[in-house]
Amino acid sequence: MQSFKIMLVFSLISCVAMVHAVRAAMHSLKKTGSDFSTAQGMDPKVFFEVMGLDEVVNFDMRAGGSAFRNV
Repeated sequence: MQSFKIMLVFSLISCVAMVHAVRAAMHSLKKTGSDFSTAQGMDPKVFFEVMGLDEVVNFDMRAGGSAFRNV
């Protein structure tokens, strides 16, 4: 007997989650005037690290750039 493995792809799951998160963040920003609670401690530096952009920052610095000096 042959067995089949089924893989389901939920292509919109992350997009739908993102829409809900963005709506909540924008509502909070409008209500409080700050993104402090929705940022959950993620400052720009941490964001760059999570997104893998710290490699871009390092590349820029090695090339003599200063665009990200204050990040």
